[in-house]
Amino acid sequence: MCLLSFLAASSPFKAVRATLEGHRLKTVRKGGYVLATVNLEGLLSGGFTLGIRATTLLGLHLAGSRRYHTCAETPKQHKPGRLKVSGRVKS
Repeated sequence: MCLLSFLAASSPFKAVRATLEGHRLKTVRKGGYVLATVNLEGLLSGGFTLGIRATTLLGLHLAGSRRYHTCAETPKQHKPGRLKVSGRVKS
């Protein structure tokens, strides 16, 4: 789990939107910060892109992205066992 915080240097944020692979994340305001909690547990192995878009009270649009990788193991390949012959084989 990762906790992200965003701080506007010049003016306060009017709106902040955080998305993980196109799905919107919940954001919470804490003073001058905006927090978004990202939880990658239960996701398949691979990389995921977190997109951040913000608008300040002065009308500036800020955008950025970060890339996160899960620690999940790759799924193991299942190899079927050998077939066993029971009884006699007639030719």
